Amino acid sequence: MFSSFPTWCSEWSAKTPEPNQLWHGRRLFWTGGLDDPIYYPLHSTHHSAAGGLPARLKVDFELLDIISVQGFKIGNIASVGKIAYRNTARPNYVRLFKNWERMLGGPWEDPEKTAKFARTITGGAWDRAPASWRAWNTKDYSERWNPDYFRYQVIPDLTRIDTGYHMSLHQGVDIRNNEAQIKYDRIRDDACEDRRLFILENGDYGIGPSEVKIGDPVVILLGSQVPLVLHKRDYNGPRGWVYSDKAKLFSSTWKFLGQAYIDDRMNYSGDLQQDINTGQVLLEDFLMD
Repeated sequence: MFSSFPTWCSEWSAKTPEPNQLWHGRRLFWTGGLDDPIYYPLHSTHHSAAGGLPARLKVDFELLDIISVQGFKIGNIASVGKIAYRNTARPNYVRLFKNWERMLGGPWEDPEKTAKFARTITGGAWDRAPASWRAWNTKDYSERWNPDYFRYQVIPDLTRIDTGYHMSLHQGVDIRNNEAQIKYDRIRDDACEDRRLFILENGDYGIGPSEVKIGDPVVILLGSQVPLVLHKRDYNGPRGWVYSDKAKLFSSTWKFLGQAYIDDRMNYSGDLQQDINTGQVLLEDFLMD
């Protein structure tokens, strides 16, 4: 159907080492129940950013990889933080979280602000006390990956009978930790690695794909129960020839960069359908490719 998958379509049939690996260039906070939280605890939470409403979309039959989806904007990204790189090792989270915290005006005396930040860096999937990142992140250094992870990618171990997903990048370096710490580390890694903090123009903040840029909008599209980060494609720009077929029909479309976690926006407060009917929430059409 497509020469390559459009950005709004994840390649679900692809076999990946674990569900938070790269799927067509994007990492997912949440797959709507497709992944078992026993093996992937980041997916243990329920989100309803679009109030549970189904998608409202249209397909352009001249260009099947473009869809029009209705939704509303939360805000544009005003500033971004450092990326939690995982190219050589597990990041130094103590240093990283101090940097992110300072961007937001922390550390805070208000325990709720402290807890909100702690929920953000775990994608809302960690609720054990104490509700402070400092209690769960004490290693002020980076950690190497488990070498076996790479070996299994090249030469699969056919004797392994894992139910669920392949081993974590860091499985093996945490063997001296207690069970709660190991679970926290997995959730934090899956939530933060290859992502970065962002702050919106309205003051909201969250974490999203490492590719996010200042000016990118964060939106709620009906049918998607988590916020999404988009990037505008300009078909009239210097590389417009790459999209010549689309440029004949559209001046621009939106590229899907990935999902975002914004603590105050993961569940819609109130009745979204009623707010749409009364005009309190105004829907826009987003052309996605």
